[in-house]
Amino acid sequence: MNDKTLDQYLRKLSLREKELKEAKKENCSIEKLKNEGEKAAFDMDFSRFEKGKVHPNFVIFPHVRFVPVPMHSHNYVELFYMYSGSVRQTIQGKEILLTEGQIGLIDTGVSHSIGDTGENDIMINILMTKDFLTVPFLSRFSDSSVISGFFANAINTAASHNNYIIFCSENSRRIHLYFRELLCEYFSPGAGFRQILENLMALIFLELLNVYERDESVKTERSAALIFPVLRYIEANYVTCTLKSTASFFNLNPNYLSTLLKEHTGKTYRQIVTNEKMVHAAFLLQNTTLPVYEIANSIGYENLSFFFEKFQKEYGMTPKEYRDQQVSFGESRTIL
Repeated sequence: MNDKTLDQYLRKLSLREKELKEAKKENCSIEKLKNEGEKAAFDMDFSRFEKGKVHPNFVIFPHVRFVPVPMHSHNYVELFYMYSGSVRQTIQGKEILLTEGQIGLIDTGVSHSIGDTGENDIMINILMTKDFLTVPFLSRFSDSSVISGFFANAINTAASHNNYIIFCSENSRRIHLYFRELLCEYFSPGAGFRQILENLMALIFLELLNVYERDESVKTERSAALIFPVLRYIEANYVTCTLKSTASFFNLNPNYLSTLLKEHTGKTYRQIVTNEKMVHAAFLLQNTTLPVYEIANSIGYENLSFFFEKFQKEYGMTPKEYRDQQVSFGESRTIL
């Protein structure tokens, strides 16, 4: 089998897919399609495959097209590769669009559903038993890598199984090369095919590590670039802004924004806002003769005692002591 014959093989409709395609054209009942989707989920049970036909501990097959698959979970690790087109999946309640060249990895017991697919939407499923995740196989990866951590969790019966990873591998030349070789060898096995398949699987996971690390690096750069506009926004709106309103302004999830600020500044959102208020209070105390209560009101504090508490915590003295100190310092500079 070569690339051309592999493509023909994957694009060819199975008898069942032909029936489903015709059924959709004839607008068959939703109930019938639902039953077909449930059947597709049931067919993905590893025990229903002829174990050992190609490899005893993993199977590879194209996902059934023209029917959505309802929410389900498995007792094995699942990898899916979008060979062509795209498909929407809901994993652990989160909707994800998987596009051509991208890969998903799902732990045992993770609930997920698969949206409707058309003729060009070809997704490859790889189901792996825990027996495949042997010490020799896992030893190929660093103990601290995301792949090692994922598989270690998958084979740990005491661990909570809610992990999944989406790899943005669409631009990886190696992933497409390794997958073509893997599929050709699987659907048309040659001499020594099992060792070849295992080596190709290892190469795929090693390249996915590169993809993951590059993606994480890009995310870090993007998040770092976002910090400065967020801090400027807080500086300009510190009196009225909240975590929710700031997140909404930048089209971010509030929890994500909170984590982002903590990672890059070492401070919580509330600490950053309070610090901004104290800086402005100090400026007004030093450069105006406004009463302390007016300064407190102008930066958003209606409770004067609370303002005193925050100011003293920030500067180690009361607002009056701070103002007197600044006046004394200014006079001494004038004399000099």
